[in-house]
Amino acid sequence: MSPTGDGIPFEKEEFSRRLALVKKEMERLEMDTLLISEPSNIYYLTGYEA
Repeated sequence: MSPTGDGIPFEKEEFSRRLALVKKEMERLEMDTLLISEPSNIYYLTGYEA
């Protein structure tokens, strides 16, 4: 059971924090697109376990 009840295994605030960090780094590196294929990175960002 997830803390948020929506399938994400961490609180929504934590999800927002992680997403903001990724977006900030993408902006710093002038990246428009990010493709994540490593399962551990997908899990870190979204909580999805493939």
